[in-house]
Parts: sequence; structure tokens; C-alpha cells
Amino acid sequence: MFSEERRNMKLAARKSINGKVLSVFWAVILANIITIAISVIGGIVEGIKTSNAVSSFFSVLSFLGFLAQGFLSVGFCVYLLKLTGVGNEETSDVFSQKRNFVNILKTRIVVTVYVFIGLILLIVPGIIMALKYSQTNYVLAEHPEYNYKQAMQESARLMEGCKWEFLLFNLSFILWWIAVPFTFMLLLIYLLPYVNTANTNYYRYLKYKVYKDSTTVFDPVENIPINESSVF
Repeated sequence: MFSEERRNMKLAARKSINGKVLSVFWAVILANIITIAISVIGGIVEGIKTSNAVSSFFSVLSFLGFLAQGFLSVGFCVYLLKLTGVGNEETSDVFSQKRNFVNILKTRIVVTVYVFIGLILLIVPGIIMALKYSQTNYVLAEHPEYNYKQAMQESARLMEGCKWEFLLFNLSFILWWIAVPFTFMLLLIYLLPYVNTANTNYYRYLKYKVYKDSTTVFDPVENIPINESSVF
């Protein structure tokens, strides 16, 4: 049954980004702008052959940037949920979670620590933790009032019994990723919007499995018909 849903999720993703690939790609860039900026500056610094201390500084700065851009990641989820729903997304949605910065930062730190500890132990526990809390940003996008515990618990509930399934879902894009270098990285312009949109559809699929309703707070329910044989 999941193979059918997987095809439907991907098909729905392609329909959502049809005619919008460049705008969605731009939203991807904005969602990662802090990390990208730090990486570019760090690359320039590395090219100048500075001291190890400076290199270490930029490594730490890159990690802090990863944590700080959490509100952009959640804002991007808002953008994607609108895109896959009634299609009223706006680029400004990426910056819509500034007021929830502290809460999102706490959540990102805790999730990162859980995953890091798991990776240190035996690698596999880290992967399991990453899968378990993979929906946290979507949960926070829908429920900015949730604290980190509530958001993580909801992600864990949605992913119960679906971790392996979710991993396989993302591995189904492997041939696309392999093809990227052969297109001089240009394929990323399409692939990043496609994968992110498909993963958003997966979140909707999880909601349907748990709550029998794939809509989100961004979708007027009457505008999103539900087919019993498929979420999409």
C-alpha cells in the first residue's frame, strides 16, 4: 500500500511545484541563507590560508548558524504547507517565525543533542533519533504555541512505526541525487524543491494515518477533499 502512497506523494509534489520551481528553489536558498553565508565566508577564509584558530572559529560559527537558522527552517515548513495545500504560499513565509525564535532554538538544540548522542553511541541510534524527530519543524509550523517537549512528542507520535518507511521514502530519490554531479549541479534547482515538497506531503500522509485528516492549519478544510484510498 505504501508504494502507491509514495507514488501519489511524489506526483502531488510535482504538481505543486509545476510552474513554481524557481520560486520554491529561492525559498530553499532563503531557508538556508545563514549557513550558506557562513560557508561562503569560511571558504574564502580557507582560501587565504589563515591559521587553524580562524578555521576552528568558522567551524563553530557554522554550527551556531545551523542552530540559529532554525526559525527559517520552520518558516520554510509554513511555506511548504501552504504550497502543498491551497497554493497561497509567499516567500515572506520563510521569515514568519521570528517571534518564535527562542522556542525554535531550544527545540533545535535539544533535537541536535539527542541525535548527536545517538551517533556517538552506535551511529544507528542517532539515525533513529533523527527519523523520530524529523517532523518537529512541521509540528512547530502548525503549532507555534508548542514547547520543545510537545513538538518532539508529536513528531515521535507521527513517526511511530514509520521510521523505516520514511527512510525508504527518502532513499527513493537516490538516483536523482546521483545524477546531480552529471548536470553540473543544475539539477538541484529542480531536485531541492521536489524533495522538500514531497517530504511535506509525507507529513500530511502521517497526519492522515494518525488523525484520518491530512489537512493543516493553513488549509481551509472544505477546499481539501479527502479520498479514502489515498491521502492525495
